[in-house]
Amino acid sequence: ALPKRWAKGRAIGLQTRNGIAVELIWDNGKMNAKLTAKRNAACMVHLPDGTARYINLKRGEDSLFSSHIDYRMHH
Repeated sequence: ALPKRWAKGRAIGLQTRNGIAVELIWDNGKMNAKLTAKRNAACMVHLPDGTARYINLKRGEDSLFSSHIDYRMHH
């Protein structure tokens, strides 16, 4: 969940322990994610809408995801 004041943003340069680069972009309740394998890797992706998917990527392969974001007020 994100606070409402973060209605738009992005996170780039993230990397998982097993070698998947992650780029996140969100705008007004919709999130897009791009995962790029730096080497052969598999992982479970949990999306903000509560769904989860297992992916198995080969080196250089991308996987794209879109989801809706739950905005909550944080104090």
